Amino acid sequence: MREVAPSASIGIKLAKLGFKNKNLVFANSNQNKYCIAQINTRIYILPETNLDRNVVIKTVMIVEDEHLIALSIAGLLEKNGYHVTGMHSKGEDVLSALEGSPIPDLFLIDVTLSGELNGIQTVRHIQDRLSTPVLFITGNESEKMDIEMDELNPDGIVYKPYVSTDLLTLIRATIGSSTN
Repeated sequence: MREVAPSASIGIKLAKLGFKNKNLVFANSNQNKYCIAQINTRIYILPETNLDRNVVIKTVMIVEDEHLIALSIAGLLEKNGYHVTGMHSKGEDVLSALEGSPIPDLFLIDVTLSGELNGIQTVRHIQDRLSTPVLFITGNESEKMDIEMDELNPDGIVYKPYVSTDLLTLIRATIGSSTN
């Protein structure tokens, strides 16, 4: 792949998509043009044709106390075009991360968390400040927990163990695909 000068139309489209002031490299290979965008520590490779379709990268914050599950979800989301803005195991860390950081398009929150705040308490704090969609993920199927989650009107509840395609379907139904 060799670096080429960006066309004006690509630069304008990228600016409209929120890539303004980001580190961008334009390249082509075998007659295909690509934009390689670095946002924070993530690298996105976008074919020029995708830029014509108004690529939108949706963001998700994962709040899960089981690190392997969080990594699995993050891998699934990134493989399907979503950007994971953070993975946290404590509700307190989520609230701290929201101070001065961009707000994700979706919070994916486990009910059971390490730290002082559980997932339900964390969502209450988030909902006091924001109207961002929330999906609960839980392995706890108690009637009491279901009632507490329902009182917060989440956008969905996923019970562990879950099927990856079901989780993706619910996320897409809640915030749309990352390539709308």
